[in-house]
Parts: sequence; C-alpha cells; structure tokens
Amino acid sequence: MASEPLILLVSVSDVIRPSVRRLPAQVKWLELDADLDRLFEKIDPAPALVICGMPPEEIPLKELAQVLRMQCQHQEIFLVTEAGNSADKRVLKKNGFNDVFFLPLDEPILLRSMNEALVRANAEVKAYRAVQVTDLTPGTVLDFDTYIYLPANGKYIKFSNNGEEIDAEQIDRLNKHVKKSLHISVSDASRFFEHTANHLKNIQSSETMSSTEKSERIREAVRGVFGELFAGGATATSAGKQIVEDCQKILSQYIGLGSAVNWYEKLLASSSQESDAYSHSGNTSTYAGLFSIALGLGNTQDVALAALLHDVGLAKVPADVLAKSETEWSAVERSLYQAHPEHSVRIIQERKLVLPEKVQTIVLQHHETWCGSGYPKGLRGNRISIEAQLLSFADEFDRLTSIQKGERTLTPIEAIQRIRADDAEQPGQERFDRELLLKLSGLFPTATTAEAAPPNA
Repeated sequence: MASEPLILLVSVSDVIRPSVRRLPAQVKWLELDADLDRLFEKIDPAPALVICGMPPEEIPLKELAQVLRMQCQHQEIFLVTEAGNSADKRVLKKNGFNDVFFLPLDEPILLRSMNEALVRANAEVKAYRAVQVTDLTPGTVLDFDTYIYLPANGKYIKFSNNGEEIDAEQIDRLNKHVKKSLHISVSDASRFFEHTANHLKNIQSSETMSSTEKSERIREAVRGVFGELFAGGATATSAGKQIVEDCQKILSQYIGLGSAVNWYEKLLASSSQESDAYSHSGNTSTYAGLFSIALGLGNTQDVALAALLHDVGLAKVPADVLAKSETEWSAVERSLYQAHPEHSVRIIQERKLVLPEKVQTIVLQHHETWCGSGYPKGLRGNRISIEAQLLSFADEFDRLTSIQKGERTLTPIEAIQRIRADDAEQPGQERFDRELLLKLSGLFPTATTAEAAPPNA
C-alpha cells in the first residue's frame, strides 16, 4: 500500500489552517514555523506540496519564498493569505511561489489546486475535475473513465468506461437530467483537452477553445482581477485603469454580450455548472447582461460590469461567517455579511477604478429588495435601479441553477418558477418588482423541457 503524501505547512495561522486542512484527500501534515535556520535543514521525507502562510513581520516574505524554493526545488509551493495582505502575485511568483490564494473567496480553488498538485507529484489521491458535456458529441470515445457528480451526497458514480463510446442517447439523458458537466480524474485532464482540440480542428470549427477551457479561462481571468483588488495598499490611477480594462476584456472576449448574441442559447450553456466565487461572478455577469439584452432594460455593459464586481466585498467578511449558512448567523455575523456591498464599492474606490457612477450604484444596491427589507440602505420600490434589480435576479438565478453540494440543481425554468413562487408566498415581503418578474418569466418557454426554444426567440 502506497504511503500517504506529506504536505508541509509553514507559518500557517489559526485563521487559514481550517481552510487548508479541509482537503478531503488522505495525507500527512507537517507544520513548521517560519524559522529560516530550521527550513535550511533537510526535510525528510520530502513533502509532495508546500503551503505557506504569512510569516512574522521580521521575516521578509520574499526571503522565505526563496529559502523554501531552494529546499523544495521540484515541489509546488502555495502562499495562502487573507485578502488585503498586500500580496503581489506577480512579484511572489518570481520569488518562488507557484500560486497565491486569497481567503476566504479562494478556498474552493485552493482545495482543487492542492489536489491537482498532489496528482502532479505522483501522489495516489482521488481528485476529479468537471468538463462540459457540450464538448462531447455522439460517438465520442475517450481513453479514460468519466463520472457523474451527485451534489446531494457528494458522491461520484461511473458514467463511461475507458475506451467506451458515448452515444447520443447517453448525452440526451444527461441533458434531460440537467447534467451539463461530467467529471474526470485530474490526471486525465491533459488528454481531455487534447481530445477537444483535435475535435475542433477536425470539424474545422471557428471556435479556438472548448467550452470547458473557455469556462476555466473566465474563472482565472476574474480571479486575476480580484487578486489585484485584494492586494490592498495604495493604487495608482494607471493601475486602476488597467483593472477596468481587464474587466472589459473579460466581458468582450469571454462573456460576449453583443447585440447579436443568442441570449437563450448562451443562458442554457452557462447554467447547471459548478460554482465558486469567480465562476459565480462570471455567470452572474453573463445572466445579468443577457436579461438586460432580452428585455431591453438598463445599460447592458454597466449591469454586466457591476455583476462582475458585485461580490468583491466578501473578501472583507470573516471566513468563519462565510462558512456558515444564513440561518446559523448571529446578529453580529449577519451585519458583517450585510456590509459587503459597501465593502465592494469601497474597494472599487480605493483601488481607483474609474467606473460610471451607475456601476457603483448597481453594486451597492444588489441586495436591496422591492419591499424595503434589503440592505445596506433598506431602499424600497422604484428607489432601486432597474439594473440593480436585474443583477439581484441574476445573482439568485445563478445560485439556483449552479451545482451546490447538498442541493438539487434547478433548470432555468424551475429557477424562475421558484423565485416567483417565493415572492408570491410572502405578500408584502417581495424581493422583486412583480412586473419585472412577469417580463422575465415571459422570456422562458412554458414547455416542460428546458431545451425548447423560447416563444419570443
């Protein structure tokens, strides 16, 4: 039986330790302080992965990175810190770190990256990653196994075997059950991307990347923008301008919200996927922009840009608060969470992002409700901008249609029905303008299949 891989933790604080050690893989842990003399000594057995926290002030972070890199020349080294610690990813990567993770928002990405690093280190761990069903066509033969993830119990079940053809009936069955993604072993990822690249080439597609790769690029692009915002410290106007340009690049190159876009087809392709903080921002931006286009309401670019940045303020909410469900919050914890729209606007201003005032208003108002029970200002009715209402709806729509552990994923039609039913069941406590909900409902087909074309397409 293979021995469990060793993960070395260096200067990991009590704040970030719970997130790091949430890794489900069977591993051994070795914790060391940021003692440079001790770290110069040979570590035996050699770790498969190194996780570093912020060292004491008297120890320069770059020097610690360099010492770790000298000792662990072939291992991946991650820095894990809280947002706002002025950690410049580009500088730190040059000095030895493979990646930098900001908690709490980076936690799902961190756990996935740890699993992938262990696989690259030849550790025998079970780790999976999602691939999109749209990248598979009837007759596809993959030389590795695929799995279906069951969010209700967090289990993976075999879908197809190595060398087995995936036929049209299987793909139709996945679509019928709102399974827009399959899972493969992390170790098979390179072969999957090779397969999709060859397929696009063979059919002479105008697309240059698979749906799976495009989804990952969106997430990494959003993560890059958030990383710049999380870094803290003074920001020159030129740096803030670059962040805005990066956001606009994400909207134009990856999300694509031109007037000619088939909004319904794009909405279906984006739904029923796994979600983390960055995918959620990208998805919500997509949905808010698409709803704006479909209804002809609001400024599409403003609402999409606001949606991309709406939750950046969650970086200021303690990780232990975000780890709880809303029903578990104390009054103090609830107030900490409900301050995040103001934090988002403050970060935008402090980082000198030159954005239309409308964008900041949309971000600030995205948790206001039609009945006046929302936050942070308790605005009511038409005092809430239509763009903020679209963002609020898109935010909830993504939550309901994305894969969440322990919850059933809803189809787009089921999601709009759920939102309308929730408002109808609470007279006087409506979250959304009734007329807006009627217009949004009119965008969706009334047929029982979520794949049918909308009546006004």
